[in-house]
Amino acid sequence: MLRIMAAASLTIALAGCGATSPSIDSTALATAPDNKPAIAQLELAAGSLGSEQNPVRARMPQGQRAYLDRLRCASGDAPGYRRIGSGGRSPHGGIVDMYSVTCEGSSTVVIWMDMYHEHVEEEPVDGFTIIPSSSV
Repeated sequence: MLRIMAAASLTIALAGCGATSPSIDSTALATAPDNKPAIAQLELAAGSLGSEQNPVRARMPQGQRAYLDRLRCASGDAPGYRRIGSGGRSPHGGIVDMYSVTCEGSSTVVIWMDMYHEHVEEEPVDGFTIIPSSSV
């Protein structure tokens, strides 16, 4: 009886976790043959800040979010963003995360970020402006 109650509690807990976790839009993300996500969104130019070859460096997830919170769209509004996955090794040595970043009425851009740095990035990725970190 105790095992049944424990199993039921675990099932309920896991169901609750699934209900609150963010979902990944299957039309935006698919698995490519090399097991990396194939993204049906705009990619930044190779080598530009925020691209796979030059990810934004930040300190841990809170540093990634702080950077994204400081970005501004052409309208001056903050973009919406969500983490869409991990993209493997960074050229800087860490592991990269990919964020889907969208401005109202605009295309979605994928920004690659490496969170294993003390660095606070002050430059915006192409297509955005940024609030200086000293102003927040």
